[in-house]
Amino acid sequence: MSITGEQDFCFDVNTHKMLNGGLNPAVFHQLVKDRNLKIIRSLIKNKSDLNREGAYGYTPLMIASLTGNIEGVKLLIEAGAGVDISQKEGQTPLWLAALNGYSDIVSFLAKKGANLNVMDKDNKQTPLMVAADFGYLDTVRALLKAGADVNFVSDYGQTALSYALIGRSRSLDVLKKIVSAGADIHSAPQSPNPRIYTLPPLVLALLHKNEKGFKYLLKKGAQGEDIALRFAVSRSNKEFENMLKKKTLLNKEKER
Repeated sequence: MSITGEQDFCFDVNTHKMLNGGLNPAVFHQLVKDRNLKIIRSLIKNKSDLNREGAYGYTPLMIASLTGNIEGVKLLIEAGAGVDISQKEGQTPLWLAALNGYSDIVSFLAKKGANLNVMDKDNKQTPLMVAADFGYLDTVRALLKAGADVNFVSDYGQTALSYALIGRSRSLDVLKKIVSAGADIHSAPQSPNPRIYTLPPLVLALLHKNEKGFKYLLKKGAQGEDIALRFAVSRSNKEFENMLKKKTLLNKEKER
């Protein structure tokens, strides 16, 4: 069976926004999965190259992972598809599953030996960072349970904790889960790039005005209160300044 591009055997789940505008996303998604499964079975039956890349560098396994097709993922893996093959941007099937929050696929691929800390070339994010960024709690749990490095530092000097604090969702539940897994809440990440200047989590939360995250880190005893206070004063951020001063007073009372 000849594959000339991923458009020949899959639709991205998000294309429902462009195609047939009135079609229910859930219905569209099911159509995608059903069509994928038929073609995946045909690929396997005809002994096609399961690792052949489409126009954008996606293999059948990548597309099945991207669209949440766990049945297709299992079929392809069992038939010998490469679990860690990446496309030109460095995105692997597990990375793509994490991007859309498919925790079942993440768990399955992890058990099959997929690299949990692979980093894409564009955003320099690991699967855990991506899941934290978008606030996918179940996916974060799955990755941590599988052994993802909670303190992995990207080339941009970011960690999963960083994305939990300043990412798209800023989910407090995700932040708590990452902290409970052993994330360093005290120190600025040591970037592999010496030109990258990083900040302690407490300061990061302040600068990005993540009040819930900031309060949580203070409650957990995160270090860096002095530098955070200087930033709050210099930026005339009275709300965060008052929180820090109140915490300082409480600490002094405890010491008496």
